[in-house]
Amino acid sequence: MRRETALTPDQVRQQLRQRGKTLTKWAAEHGYDRKAVYRVMSGTDKAYYGNAHKIAVELGLKLAEEEPSTPASTGNTQRQAAA
Repeated sequence: MRRETALTPDQVRQQLRQRGKTLTKWAAEHGYDRKAVYRVMSGTDKAYYGNAHKIAVELGLKLAEEEPSTPASTGNTQRQAAA
């Protein structure tokens, strides 16, 4: 099941609370450093790449990037219009 919108940190906290989990427990279960998870949740780490990005995706704060379905169709539209 693929999510169409990212969650807010408050929504993530609410979902974890409903499951009876803490961020520390979630971090341990997923093999992440607790401090790294807290940095992502607080916005201190913007999670643009690396483990922070993986944490944000797994928590639902960011959407997983999809592979382009047609790589050739991403050409320059100005060049196409001028031709």
